[in-house]
Amino acid sequence: MNKEQQCLEVICTIGKIFNFYSSYDQSQRQYFEGGDSYYEKEVHLLKYIIDNPEKTITEIAEKTSRTKSSVSQVIKRLVEKELIFIEKDEVDKRKLIFIPTEKGLKLDSAHRKYDMEMAKFLSKFLKDYSEQDIEIFLELLDKYNDFQKKEYSLKDIHKVMRFWM
Repeated sequence: MNKEQQCLEVICTIGKIFNFYSSYDQSQRQYFEGGDSYYEKEVHLLKYIIDNPEKTITEIAEKTSRTKSSVSQVIKRLVEKELIFIEKDEVDKRKLIFIPTEKGLKLDSAHRKYDMEMAKFLSKFLKDYSEQDIEIFLELLDKYNDFQKKEYSLKDIHKVMRFWM
């Protein structure tokens, strides 16, 4: 198999993984007995806010690879679901500070436990690979992610698609 065929195989495999994860991401789940159901993007954004309390919507969007509009919508839902509340910064009144509620902290704790269970599940698959193999795999994924962000925009991809159609 030549390099272009291998690259096509990589693209197809990443597409399959993305499609699976997208459907997973679109379903709500309960993270603890008697708790409400939440989307993955809600609990992940909540986690990011808890870990990075001083970040702005713009910074959150950049770090989570989402649009500002998407982050704003999810933050609005987090407030509606009483997982966070918003205060204005006392020094810079234009800046918003996102503060988790007790309910938000409880959900975050339950979700972190859920993530650890998922990591244990994945470790069963990776049991035959060394730590070095996994580090190389993670490095490849990170480099590919960085390459995509630098080299491609959706506009560029659409140009290529129109060229071939």
